[in-house]
Amino acid sequence: MAQADSDGMTAFFGQMTGGSTAISALAASNAEYQKQIDPRIKAVVAFAPWGMERGVWDATGLAGLKKPTLFVAGDQDDISGYEKGIKAIYEGAVNADRYLLTYKNARHNVAPNPPPAEALQPGLHIDEYYRYAEPSWN
Repeated sequence: MAQADSDGMTAFFGQMTGGSTAISALAASNAEYQKQIDPRIKAVVAFAPWGMERGVWDATGLAGLKKPTLFVAGDQDDISGYEKGIKAIYEGAVNADRYLLTYKNARHNVAPNPPPAEALQPGLHIDEYYRYAEPSWN
């Protein structure tokens, strides 16, 4: 999958890590990174992709996505956002054959479904379960 642009992602990463620029090596604008893209990857499934609402993605970075991509989203995603988040990433990936599967009334927690056994132990708060799963995805 194409990486975020060098300005948005590196700025965000720098804020989160106290100024580190280590992520620059994975920016779409980095020619060396482009040479490392694995040709065996033929398609992408992106579960609730994050970052659009935080300025991590831009038009250039999204245009770099050229592999067929299935985006899986919940229309109530409270982490990645739906309209201005996942759906905006989907709409911006103009150079990829792309599809968007939207679960109605679903939030963000899709990828690790079902939750691990540890989250189902007696006495835990229900949030331990909802960190990993939610009924809409079932």
